[in-house]
Amino acid sequence: MSDLNSLSPVQSDDQQRASWPEKLIPNWQMTCYLNFISFPDKLEENERGQITCQHALPEASFSASNLDKFPWYIRCHVCYLKGVWKKKTIESNWRCGRHNLQRIQCRSENSKGVYCLQYDDEKIISGLRDNSIKIWDKTSLECLKVLTGHTGSVLCLQYDERVIVTGSSDSTVRVWDVNTGEVLNTLIHHNEAVLHLRFSNGLMVTCSKDRSIAVWDMASPTDITLRRVLVGHRAAVNVVDFDDKYIVSASGDRTIKVWSTSTCEFVRTLNGHKRGIACLQYRDRLVVSGSSDNTIRLWDIECGACLRVLEGHEELVRCIRFDNKRIVSGAYDGWIAI
Repeated sequence: MSDLNSLSPVQSDDQQRASWPEKLIPNWQMTCYLNFISFPDKLEENERGQITCQHALPEASFSASNLDKFPWYIRCHVCYLKGVWKKKTIESNWRCGRHNLQRIQCRSENSKGVYCLQYDDEKIISGLRDNSIKIWDKTSLECLKVLTGHTGSVLCLQYDERVIVTGSSDSTVRVWDVNTGEVLNTLIHHNEAVLHLRFSNGLMVTCSKDRSIAVWDMASPTDITLRRVLVGHRAAVNVVDFDDKYIVSASGDRTIKVWSTSTCEFVRTLNGHKRGIACLQYRDRLVVSGSSDNTIRLWDIECGACLRVLEGHEELVRCIRFDNKRIVSGAYDGWIAI
């Protein structure tokens, strides 16, 4: 409060706004601050895609050791600008393919491969061919916990802050407590391997090698009931995704089918891939799919039109994710394409 009291009450509002920073901090700090607030405009990308700054920062830089010397409002601004720098650097890394590779040594005598995984800032959860689920510390890459119970390979999983849900080649879906690893529920419905699953907002959708899609109501981890079974694909259903409006499924029969989430009624079929479809993601009006015909297709879900065909992979496109800026795909040719 003493700093605020140093402002003269007789000045106009415009005068106060113009002069209060200089009254609160020494000249050298103000020089450093004024240089730094224009920092994002000085960032540029060189011919190698590296982020550089046209002008060096003053010697009194905003390092962790001297940042505490500044008032709170400047510290907040500096944190924001450091975020801008980090974002620009990350974008540059995406464009240029720069990365640091870290490996988790999860192969052992009984662990013969990883089929699926999900991660957040703290942990990585993986489903393995040896029928187990392993939870890893994302920083140390140490295995924290091993969940056992499936009698077949763990082919798909998803987790949130409460539960891990897994699907297996043993035809079952299991629900686990994410903190304790305890099995909370086992769903027995599909006749063959459960190939993929998604859950959100009290709804879960699973699909199987038995060519069917199961829609489940999730009142709680222990109260999950089957709402409807969707049939129509002529081969294994490899992947599903959904939102409040549509359920989207893709199959080895080369088709993508769209269903109403509320009524579970069939809406339309998206045709175009020349071989089976291994992966897809659905978001807003856009569906992006990857196939064993080595291509990626972009679809408008409302009219069923194929908007674009992306070529470049030399083998089956196995996984795909996209956001507002980019599509990332992984294929059996060993490449991750952006």
